[in-house]
Amino acid sequence: MNKWIKIILVVSLLLNFALGIAVFAGRSYFRQTTFQMLAMNAEAQARLNQYYLDEVESGDSERIKALKAFLQKGIDNCKKVAADWRKAAK
Repeated sequence: MNKWIKIILVVSLLLNFALGIAVFAGRSYFRQTTFQMLAMNAEAQARLNQYYLDEVESGDSERIKALKAFLQKGIDNCKKVAADWRKAAK
């Protein structure tokens, strides 16, 4: 009987160790992936802002008017999405 208890204890310890390694590896992967996504988002935002700046500096009134309409539509969509998320949070 004593032999089986020791075997169960060793197996349990090994499984706990394996679980700890899996949790640590998963956490590391999650953090790395999250930071990569945030970096990609920041790069995309920088390119988008550069595009906006180029459009404004072009001096072409039609391009500026189109950019203003595009931005206003984006603002309206974001407000709608934010309201939807607020409703979903309740």
